[in-house]
Amino acid sequence: TETKGAAVGFTYKLPHDWVVSADHSWSKSRVESQYQRQFGTPNLSQAINKGTVNILRDTTSFATDVTSYANFPITWTEAELNDTTLRGTGTVGSWYAGKITLATGIEHRAIESAGVPDFTPPPPPPTLREQSTNSVYAELNTPFISPEMDLAWASLLDVQLAVRHERFDVKTSKAKFDATSPTIGFRFAPNKQVMLRASYSEGFVAPNYSQLAEPSLAANLSTVTDPSRGNEVNAEVAILSGGNPSLEPESSKSTNVGLIFTPDFAPELRWSIDYYHIEKDNNISNLSAQQILTNEDIYASRVVRETVGSNDPFGVGKVIQIYTGPTNVLSMETKGIDTSLSYSFNTATAGSFLFNAGYTYVDEYLQQAVLGAAVIDHVNIPSRNDNGAPLKNRASASIQWIATDDLSLGWSTQYYGAYDLDPASVAAVLNQGSDKISSQIYHDLYVRTALFPSVVKSTIDGNAEITLGIKNVFDKKSIDMTQNNYYSRFNDPRLRQFYVNLKVSF
Repeated sequence: TETKGAAVGFTYKLPHDWVVSADHSWSKSRVESQYQRQFGTPNLSQAINKGTVNILRDTTSFATDVTSYANFPITWTEAELNDTTLRGTGTVGSWYAGKITLATGIEHRAIESAGVPDFTPPPPPPTLREQSTNSVYAELNTPFISPEMDLAWASLLDVQLAVRHERFDVKTSKAKFDATSPTIGFRFAPNKQVMLRASYSEGFVAPNYSQLAEPSLAANLSTVTDPSRGNEVNAEVAILSGGNPSLEPESSKSTNVGLIFTPDFAPELRWSIDYYHIEKDNNISNLSAQQILTNEDIYASRVVRETVGSNDPFGVGKVIQIYTGPTNVLSMETKGIDTSLSYSFNTATAGSFLFNAGYTYVDEYLQQAVLGAAVIDHVNIPSRNDNGAPLKNRASASIQWIATDDLSLGWSTQYYGAYDLDPASVAAVLNQGSDKISSQIYHDLYVRTALFPSVVKSTIDGNAEITLGIKNVFDKKSIDMTQNNYYSRFNDPRLRQFYVNLKVSF
């Protein structure tokens, strides 16, 4: 993997509290990979199933040659991003409660990519893709009550009104989408200790060029369990994956209500709790081959079967091919609670300490696949969605000790609550030995210190610091048989990792 990037920008102060800024960023990345792929007819899986290749024996005494069933092509992807923004903020007027401010901006974002996907020889020509987004936004903040008014029953009330217009041009697929999205919100503080906040917003997400691309056959066959044939295991199913040129944009409506508490007795303590409710239409989602087959009554057009034989006891032929490209799920709705706590304090001799903690509870994650189908709650079943359906419970915490200006130490913890396997994934549940994955806790540690501070200061008039860290301190792992690598999606398969980071400023 190779990544290059550069950025340039400026900020210019104008009269009457106005500030104009502009940025341009460029990045280019290239990823190459080479690994063994199954190849030929029969392929390795078929040869093992038929007994042509025997892997259930001592391979140190009986060599197992699989090279005739494999090839080693190099696949690559290259992407280039250019992003230009121009923003302005300032005062547009004043009245009894204070200044009315406006923030506005425009942005142009362009992405070009090329690549060769996973393939069996001969290699296909590179896939070229191009997409751009143009947007303009404005946000008006108006105070109605300010602390300077010194009211006995209220300390603060301000209202935010915003609008954003975006135009998406997916040139590769000759598709264009545009939308205008509003936001309205307010903050109200009856006193300096408590603040209430709420907002309503609408959103719009256009499919990208990868999602709109023409579908293509995967290089390897897949294994599925067929409910229509008595849960028969079929290891010879071709997968048609890639994109879906018929995708429509996603649209959303979000409501948030929250409270912030900063008590007088501990001014460095801040606690917040927020309730969110998000509704999306035409939600773009990727379903696995097994999910599509399990819900064949909904996705019948995505499943191709053999012609049923006259003596077939199941009345339907074996599955030949399944199309797993992205689809517009009819709707998605989720709601839950986010809460966070932060506290910092200084000591006379031991430096300062900063503590942070957060907890998220997801009450539901509802999806409806097609009109008329049942609404299904996927919360706490992350394998239900390629992007990961949310866990019901997750939390994090960290503590940072700043001993001196030149030395600090930090510890962080991530907690992932126990979750369920998809009961439709019969093989995964059997391999797991359970339909649940236990809760997981991972810890990280770092130490940061100044490096030769007096020498660096005198030679380059700057500073240098080195950070030593450990990820997954206790080398914890969790097995999840629904994952291709059998590791939980919340656990890095590399397990414990050590890293060093050097930073020099001058």
